[in-house]
Parts: sequence; structure tokens; C-alpha cells
Amino acid sequence: THLYIHEDPITLNNLKLLINENLEVLSLDFAYEDIEYFDAYLWESFILKYLPKLEKTYFTFDTYYGNGYESPILYNGMPNKFNSSFWIQRKWILEIKIIFDSIYYLINPYKKRWYENENDYSKLVHLIIEDDDPVKPFTINQYLNHILNLTQIFHLEIHEIISLNKLSQILLLLPDLQTLHLDSISFLNLEDISDEEFVHFIALIKKNQIKKLFLEKRIGIDAFELLFTIFPHLNYLQINCRDYQYTQFLLKYLLKHQNNKLIRLFCFSIPFADDKMMNKLKNLIIQNSTSNFTIQRVSDHIYVNIIENN
Repeated sequence: THLYIHEDPITLNNLKLLINENLEVLSLDFAYEDIEYFDAYLWESFILKYLPKLEKTYFTFDTYYGNGYESPILYNGMPNKFNSSFWIQRKWILEIKIIFDSIYYLINPYKKRWYENENDYSKLVHLIIEDDDPVKPFTINQYLNHILNLTQIFHLEIHEIISLNKLSQILLLLPDLQTLHLDSISFLNLEDISDEEFVHFIALIKKNQIKKLFLEKRIGIDAFELLFTIFPHLNYLQINCRDYQYTQFLLKYLLKHQNNKLIRLFCFSIPFADDKMMNKLKNLIIQNSTSNFTIQRVSDHIYVNIIENN
């Protein structure tokens, strides 16, 4: 059986009146007004006692930051409680979205993502920033502060064009990030970088631990050089190349600089990719590298794994 509630917040006492022990799917979608909604242990106790057959949860709590509203109350309990064994064993994963004036906290069944890490479900907490609107009533720091009181963030996805400087400010607030997915990024000429921005970049190089990068839009070689400098721990790069010519150009560059990079695994997304295209890339690698490698195609994704020579 399935129960879906979408209305003003409901207390757990009132929720008891609407459920039965045979409930298998529970969907809750309402605005956040009570700090108890973020008490993972309270939910755990409630589910164990009243919902022993629950298989799937779809929780959405909307925290509103609109004009004229006070900043929402911060959660002040122990962080990362939604990463406990109770939630992980059931593969109910916390995801957070910043969309316009709201933060949405969602708990949904596990779904595979591009960075795939099934060995550690406790580090799948994912943050999506839908926009970087400068007219928000609060700063991005305040939004992130609300989130970080509840949980660490390990994966970040940004859907709007973002400047490298703004990205650096965000990443410095999220030191536990392992992966980064960018829709589009704008770069300044190095000559135009201010002293403050330069300090941000240096701090980011020292602090960030990002190992996987996904770019939705292609960028130039100079931009890659800068990204590789800022993210020195990268070992995986995925990019939507749009066409074979760009893929060929980029792969040649990456192979040429392979000895100086940690990146060994690449994923090129190419519309209408086929085995003929994959074989061309295979020959290109043979011509431009002495390293062993594997190459395979999954639909329109071509994966290249460079194997370090002993």
C-alpha cells in the first residue's frame, strides 16, 4: 500500500492516525516548519515501531528563504544522522536541492549516478544548486550553513552558468566533496583575476579533495589546464563532447600530458557514438601513448582507462 501526503506539515502523532503497519511506500511533501522533521532518530524510531513493512520513502521538506521571511531555524543536533546504518541498509539516500528561494531536503530510494560508489552508501549525500541568483534574499553561505548543520556534502551538481570565482567560494565551504558536476563555467583571463580571487584559488588547491569531474559543456584547453591545477586529485573526467572532432582533439591533449596527471579514466559522451568511432579512438591512443589501456562503449558513452605502466 502507498500513502501520499502533500499539505501543511503534519505531526507524527497525526501521521499515526493515517497509517497502518502494512504500509510499503510513504510519500511526504510539505513545507518545513518544525525542527523535528530533521530528527533522523525520531523518524527511525517511528518507522521501526509503526511501519515495519515500509520499503520505500519519498520525503520532501521545503525550507523557504523568501523575501520578508526570517532565516529558518538551524538544526542543532548531531549531523549526518540520515547516514546512519538504519538509512543506509534500506538504501534511503538524502539529497538536497537549492532552487530559487528554497532548500529542498529529499530522502528517496537509492538511484545510480554517474560517479557510482556502491561500496559506501554513507557518502552519497548529493547537493544540487539549480541557480546562482544574485537577488536571493540570503547569501549562498547562509543556504549552505543551513545544510551543513544537518549533513556533510560529498557530491555537488550545479545547473547554471557559474563563474570560477563563485565556484571557488562554494567549494571552500564544502571540504568533503568527492565529485563535481558542472553545467557550464565561465573563466576570466588570468590577468583579470583579483588578489582576493587568487587567494581563493590557492586555498582551494590546498583544501579540495575532488576526484571526479563531469562537464556538461566542452571547454578550451586553457580552461582544462586551469581546472587540472585547481583540482590536483582528479582521477576521472567525464565530458559531453557533442562531436567526434572535439573528442579526438581533447583525447590527444590528455594523452600528451598523461605523465603529469593523475587522471586515468575518461568518459566521452558523443551523440550517435558507434563501434567505428570507438575503434578510431583506439588507434589514436595507440599512436599517441605507450601505456596499456582499455576502451569500451556503452551506448553513446566511450570509456577509456589508461593503465599505468609499472
